Formats: sequence, structure tokens, C-alpha cells
Amino acid sequence: MAGETSLVDQVKTMQGYMGKFAKAIKDLTERVKVVEEKQNDDKDKEIKEIVEAQRVIDEILVSNSDAINRLNKELVTVQESIVNKNIDKEKDYEVQNGTIGNKSRRKCRYFDRGHCKYRDRCKFVHSEHICQIYLNSGKCDSKSCIDRHPKVCKFWIKSKTGCIRKTSCDFLHKTLAKEDQTLIAENDEPANFKCIGCKCDWSNKSHVVKHEISDHTVYFCLNCEDWVKNKSKVLDRNWTMFDERGNLRYDV
Repeated sequence: MAGETSLVDQVKTMQGYMGKFAKAIKDLTERVKVVEEKQNDDKDKEIKEIVEAQRVIDEILVSNSDAINRLNKELVTVQESIVNKNIDKEKDYEVQNGTIGNKSRRKCRYFDRGHCKYRDRCKFVHSEHICQIYLNSGKCDSKSCIDRHPKVCKFWIKSKTGCIRKTSCDFLHKTLAKEDQTLIAENDEPANFKCIGCKCDWSNKSHVVKHEISDHTVYFCLNCEDWVKNKSKVLDRNWTMFDERGNLRYDV
């Protein structure tokens, strides 16, 4: 009997524990529910606060729309002023440094005297007009002249059929008048006049200029006459028309 009573007591004790455990679970469940409800309430409250803040901002924007529009216009004006000042600074720099954008304001010396292989890609200015002083007198002493001073086309002078490039040729299809040149005398005419510069033969005496250099009588065609400034350099046996890179010499 004592053993049975002890078992009954143990069952009762276990039931008591189970009741307490169930109550604890119930209490915990209720607490979790309360916490969740509070979180939902907090979220709703936060959302309401955000909506209210947005409403206030919208009211401020509406009530101050005229002032905001004026401010936007002023900002646009200031930005345009800054852009224009930067453009003016760039233009001033271009004027001071002789450049317009990526294109130099200086005249292309190759196109000035004839042909430039870079054409529109050249960084220097290609004038469209030929200097009238140069055409009339054969020279132009103005260093600031912006017009062209092309050499006479040797193919136009030499060939019987003329220059095949015709009007597209960059050289001059016209004989220049020379103020300071000494033309070949009537009683001193070789059969052909060999230009010591370009080594070309010329049959017309008006196309060459005679020079006496170091007791030597030499001839320069009109092209080389204007191109070669230091005529004595051409007498050097190692002299060539082109430099090491294959470009026409400009050191004479």
C-alpha cells in the first residue's frame, strides 16, 4: 500500500508540474501576442508619422511654390553665368595661345606654299585666298599676311598638256612676276635650263632665274627660286631636296 500511495503522490506531483508548465506556456503565448501587437502598433504609428511629415512638406511646397520657382530660375541664371565665364576664359586662352579649340590660328606653311597632305585634318589654318601683292610682284614681305603664297606648279609650266590636277591643284597655275630676279639673257641661252634645286630641265627661259654663286653659273626654277633662300647650300654635293624623314627641306 505504501508503494501505491507513493505512486499516486508522484502522479499528482507530475500533474501539478504539468499544470504549471501549461500555465507558463499560456503566459508566454500571451506575452508574445502582446509584443507582436505592440510592434504592429509601432509600425502603424511610424507610417502615420511619415505620412504626416510628407503632408507637411507638400503643404510647404505648395505655399512656397512661387519662391521655389524664383529660386530655380536664379540657380539656372547662375549656372549659365558660370558656363559663359568658362567659355570666355577658354576663348581668352585660345586668343593668347594662338589656338581655336584644337585648331591653331597660325597659318599652315605647307599649304601656304602649295600642298598640305593633311588637308582638313591639319591643325593649322588653310587660307582660301591668294595674296594679291604676291601675285603682282612675286613676293610678299608681310609676316602677318593671312593669305596664301603658293609656288608655281612645275607640271603646269613643264608639261605641254598642263597639270592633270587642273583647278584642284594647290599650286599656282600662273607665272609670277619677279622684281629681284635676273632672267636669262637673250644671248646666253643654253638648250635646256637645269634647275640645281629640283634637278628638273626647263626649256623656257622665263621659267628659270640665273645666279652666279662661287664663280658658278647656276639656274633655279621659279619654284626653287622662291623656296631656297640660302642658294649656296644647294652647291653642297650631299644636299638633297628632302630630309631624313622624306619631307621637303625647309632649312634652306
